[in-house]
Amino acid sequence: MERRTDSQPILKPIKLEASPKSVVILVPGVGTEPVENWKDDEDKPWPQSLPETVLPTPIIYEFRYCLDITKDSCWNALITNGHTLARQLAEILDKQKELRSCPIVFVAHSLGGLVVKSCISNAGDHDTGNKRLARATAIFVAVASPHSSLEDPSVVPKDYSQVGLNHLWEDITRVTDATHFDIPLKLPGEWLRERLAYRFNIARQRIQQREADRTPSLPAERTPSVLSESTQVNDQRLSMAATVVQSVGTEGVAGLQGTTSIDDDRRSGLMDASPYTITKRSPRLPCRLIPNNSDPEFTGRQGVLEEIHSKLNSADQTDSVQAGVRAVAICGPGGMGKTHLANEYALRYKKTYDAVFWLDASSPSRLAEQFSRIAISLGLVLEGSTDARDHYLACEHVKGWLSKPVRSYNKVDNTSAQEVSWLVVFDDVEDPQALLDYWPTGSNNGSILVTSRDLTAATPGLYPVTHSVVLGPLMVDDAAELLLRLTWREEDAKEKVLSKEVARTLGGLPLALVRMAAISVAQEISFAEIIKRLSSPDALYLDILASVWKFETLRYSTGLLDVMAFLDPNAIPESLLKSAVGHSPLPGYPQTMRQFHEACAEMHRHSLVSEDHSGSNLIIHRIVQDTAKTNLLLNPGRAKAVFEAAIDLLWRQWPRTEPGVRHVIGNWNRCAMLVPHAAHIKDYYLHANERCQAEWRGSFKFAALLNELGWYFQERGRGDDALECFKITQQNAAHIVSLCNYPIETAYDKVEARRLLAEAHGNIGGAATDLNNANSALLSYTTYHHMLMSEHRGMDVIPDARLTTSYYDVGMSYTMQGEYVEAVKWLKEALREASRLQGEAKIKSARSLALINLGLTYWLMGRHDQAQERLLVALAEREELFGPNDRQSMITGRVLHSLGNVRRSLGDLSQSLSYHKQALVHFMETVGEHHHRTGNSSFKVAEHFFEMHQYPQALMLLGQAWKVFQGRPHYRGEAGRVLILQSQVLERMA
Repeated sequence: MERRTDSQPILKPIKLEASPKSVVILVPGVGTEPVENWKDDEDKPWPQSLPETVLPTPIIYEFRYCLDITKDSCWNALITNGHTLARQLAEILDKQKELRSCPIVFVAHSLGGLVVKSCISNAGDHDTGNKRLARATAIFVAVASPHSSLEDPSVVPKDYSQVGLNHLWEDITRVTDATHFDIPLKLPGEWLRERLAYRFNIARQRIQQREADRTPSLPAERTPSVLSESTQVNDQRLSMAATVVQSVGTEGVAGLQGTTSIDDDRRSGLMDASPYTITKRSPRLPCRLIPNNSDPEFTGRQGVLEEIHSKLNSADQTDSVQAGVRAVAICGPGGMGKTHLANEYALRYKKTYDAVFWLDASSPSRLAEQFSRIAISLGLVLEGSTDARDHYLACEHVKGWLSKPVRSYNKVDNTSAQEVSWLVVFDDVEDPQALLDYWPTGSNNGSILVTSRDLTAATPGLYPVTHSVVLGPLMVDDAAELLLRLTWREEDAKEKVLSKEVARTLGGLPLALVRMAAISVAQEISFAEIIKRLSSPDALYLDILASVWKFETLRYSTGLLDVMAFLDPNAIPESLLKSAVGHSPLPGYPQTMRQFHEACAEMHRHSLVSEDHSGSNLIIHRIVQDTAKTNLLLNPGRAKAVFEAAIDLLWRQWPRTEPGVRHVIGNWNRCAMLVPHAAHIKDYYLHANERCQAEWRGSFKFAALLNELGWYFQERGRGDDALECFKITQQNAAHIVSLCNYPIETAYDKVEARRLLAEAHGNIGGAATDLNNANSALLSYTTYHHMLMSEHRGMDVIPDARLTTSYYDVGMSYTMQGEYVEAVKWLKEALREASRLQGEAKIKSARSLALINLGLTYWLMGRHDQAQERLLVALAEREELFGPNDRQSMITGRVLHSLGNVRRSLGDLSQSLSYHKQALVHFMETVGEHHHRTGNSSFKVAEHFFEMHQYPQALMLLGQAWKVFQGRPHYRGEAGRVLILQSQVLERMA
């Protein structure tokens, strides 16, 4: 029988029945055995020889298609063939009503499996017609077919990057991500239900055993040259399809993934779910996160609101930049009411959207954390879970849902028409291009609103904005109406006339109008008096605007407002401000709770602050904050006192550990509330003038706070941010130490300053280690060690583990430089030093990293048995201290990762895989998915998958590793290794 050579795909019957009770669809691969040559174990034609007891009276079709895998269009053709199969099969079901109650069994070989996946995916994506096909599908048997996720878009030809790449990539990933078990469960008939679980498992075991008999076992050590040899797929596997069909039934979902048996123990580990396999949680809808309540005094801008709504909900998609997502940028100078307008829009039209998310975009570094909060509120991750702690992973959850905003992940028939609508507001954007990493794409139901003082944010092409609105002052009538409403003078005829004059004088600037109304009410002065005060013939507009705030008239809130001027303006917890009541030495700061509430009430009366919708956080407008800072800088003495008060506020609340003890992830949640404010002060310090920096450089608590902030960044995998903090700490601590001959606070601070300076050197070494800078690490660690030796000279009792730390840090630096003999000397000395500590728990805790680094060094020297011995001791002592599988820090993960390396070198691949998998899970649950250690573990597990010919799984893990290392100059080596292994995997997959 000749193969079909024309290019039109067709579903051709090869066995018909007068009264069929089941349907079999055969889909061959490309360049593989044709269906007519498929045989069972007894070399009989299959599936014509299927007994009636297996499938009752089957009608059998073959799907014949052409696919040229040498052409760049092959992916598109593959997807299209699947859709064609779905359409033709649906037409058959429509014409032959007797088939609608028959279970459908798909049997596919090689790339035919992807055609079937495309068919099933298409069947679930249509509102009518193909749903019948989705409900009738019973079994999908895939022999030697690709499966699991394809994480790397590079497998799609680059030609598609210009036309339709987003849609094609969505189709491809939807098809390849579908497992062989993503089939509807409601099927007719009871006749195979009882045999489903038992028979399917028996069939799987028989197939795996047969493959084990055919496949030679792997050698103990594999090299890239051996691994690059092609794996031959034996077409005799086609006979196994008969076994599977005879062994499984309907009323359930079953499938078979083509496998190659290598090592039973090692395979059993790989058959577990990948650490990156995520069960998607359906969203909680509606979900609308808008920080402020509606303002009943909102006036004017009606036309602008309608214009924005029209542009965000236009049916014309021709100018959309990113797959249907519509975006409007609201631009204009500060004080024009951009944020107020966006808030009003979000509240007024909230019922248009099932989900509304508000993001403070003034600091791009905070966006990932805010996406994490959205993921929790939307229900995509559980609060307190590993995914929630990993801000970057939570961000990916949210972006993934925004690209395809389904109501439920449990439905088979999620279609574009059933997607929910959403609105994302990026408020106060400083750098429009910084949004690119967070910009949602792919949905036709998405809308984005941007507010920015930067007029370039209105420029199409700079980033994916589709429309813009440049906001100017209020019209005189609208401005006058706002003044009258805010001062309750709508019925006063004289004030109505004067209100327009005030509005003109203030230039229609909304923020100035609100502030002036508050002053008028608080001081009980008329508009005539306001006009008189502002009417100076020589006054410039900026002078008039500056006169609006009149902070000198505040009676109770000066101290509180001054401190808030140094904090992040968008969410200042009242609990944080209250914590300093009665403790802050700053003149004017509330000393009792009554004074605190009076101060808050005064700021509210004068419209200087507002509350978020939770009522627990205060928000201060950026212009109010900037003005308050400017006033402070006119009095350097006051500015220094306020700076110290703000630092003291954060320092009192920051969770700290015992000296020499770090990597405590249990403190992260407490730190997270304080980090935006500490980072805001750090940024303000860096941009302050030289005079201010000189004044503030001598603050010990500021240097210490930045040291803690740096550790938070270091533990979260943000090495560059950490290094910046540590360098400021080192410079400022050195300055404080240089003042030791002069009075500075107390003698206690002199001692602590030297300790802080030493730790800063050590922390810079740690950051340099994480950033792969061996020379800088050794220099900093050596300085750290010498300073600690000086501090501890003559001590009989060693109070903490810092000196031990300095020894193994220097030792690790020598290891990084390849000087292993010298490294071993320092690491052994670290173990000796640890034994001088008081208490068994302290000794074992201090020894952990020394033992790990010593084991690592021995492994690099080829002394594998000694390496394993040290690492097993470290693991046992960690279990004694914290129990098995502790998540106290990432240290246990380092032990497991190193043990995986050692067992691999000793030829025990099964145990190596087990350790590497444990390490990967441990790192994910402690430092998160985007830490470089998680990336290294992903690569190691990917190597195991590669050696076991589990190529899709290897690609998935390599894709995760690439996400960690890409674009980070310090990890070029790691990124290079990932790319090399990716290329080898893709080569093996042809």
